[in-house]
Amino acid sequence: MSLFNELLCSSDHEGWNEWDIPKLKLKEIQFLCQALGAPKSGTKEKISIRLLAVRQVRLKISKYPATDDGVYALVADYPKEALKWMAKEAGLWRSGNKKQLAVVLLNWRTRVRVEGQKFLDQAFAAAAKTPRQLCFDL
Repeated sequence: MSLFNELLCSSDHEGWNEWDIPKLKLKEIQFLCQALGAPKSGTKEKISIRLLAVRQVRLKISKYPATDDGVYALVADYPKEALKWMAKEAGLWRSGNKKQLAVVLLNWRTRVRVEGQKFLDQAFAAAAKTPRQLCFDL
């Protein structure tokens, strides 16, 4: 299985690092960006860095539900500067108090999850329509 397929199927794969991501083709990196909600324009190096940063932010906030309880837990677990850094990496508005930053981050995560899943569903549906090459065991 290729590195791209392994990364696409597993969020905890060891290939999610600054050495392996640049080995992917530009189109593969852009595909991963679109699936994770990261901007996909720029040089391959900048896109790779942005992809890893957005993934890191999503991992950090993944355990918090998009509810009031999740907002208060996120506020309790991170200092304001860390929340501002996460908002900056996600390309979000980053002023206000801790609660406002937490709400912005959790709303962003919910939105990009939905958009990313929709994108992946469309990509897999398009791939299912294309003919596959036959393999013969000789």
